[in-house]
Amino acid sequence: MSKGFLIFAQNNEKDDYVKQAYLCALSGTYSGNKNFTLVTDNPVPQEYYLVFDRVIVMEDDKAKDSDWKIENRYKAFELSPYDETIVLDSDVLVLDKIDWYLFADYDIYFTQNPVTYRGEPVSSGYYRKTFEMNLLPDVYVGMYYFKKCRTAQQFFAILEVVIEEWQEFYSIYCKDHKPQHVSIDVCAAIVCDMLQLHEDRAKDLVNFVHMKLHAQNWDTVGESWQHKVDWYMNNDLKIGNYKQEGVFHYTEKDFCDVMLKRYKECIT
Repeated sequence: MSKGFLIFAQNNEKDDYVKQAYLCALSGTYSGNKNFTLVTDNPVPQEYYLVFDRVIVMEDDKAKDSDWKIENRYKAFELSPYDETIVLDSDVLVLDKIDWYLFADYDIYFTQNPVTYRGEPVSSGYYRKTFEMNLLPDVYVGMYYFKKCRTAQQFFAILEVVIEEWQEFYSIYCKDHKPQHVSIDVCAAIVCDMLQLHEDRAKDLVNFVHMKLHAQNWDTVGESWQHKVDWYMNNDLKIGNYKQEGVFHYTEKDFCDVMLKRYKECIT
């Protein structure tokens, strides 16, 4: 069965998500992974094609007027060329070779237990009030897995409806602390709740490091985690002397340029 990674990347006026997707695939390839597919509606520099086995040009763009560009994410099932797919946000690094056998017992699997750069469970609910107050499954779409199967097909079919009619679904499922904008995490959580796809577990199959400021369990935060803690990369990425493992969600866009230069230096 074919296995590979799928990354959606549609640029807006200020963010180059295609470049981030390139860095994501570059990091994953450097870590020993294979098969990265890019889905975009933007021009792709020729050098980027070296790390993608496929580049899919988006048709029927549902996110033309959106800044977050998540309205097409339900298309993952129909667009993925693989039998088994890991979908990644563009602003992540894949720091280890993924063991696909970890997902053998799952039709669809979501990250639920992100950790800080120190490897501690994220204890703050700062970014997850909608989930906590409405008892929604606390899923993260920064990294998730699915098989080409009936369960996943059903999930994505319903996800399309929830994304398109998000305000109506939020009125039902998010009565407390209702988001003002469509969120792929919230929409996925609603579908998981509808289909009873969530499960309680203490640890994720793949380490997911979430670098948003309020996710670090710090007493005080600044404007950037890069200003708060030192980091460096030789063969491994270390944040404050802690080696980073698994999938690293760096979140701060300017980190991309620095890391892109480092990976190119490592490869050449």
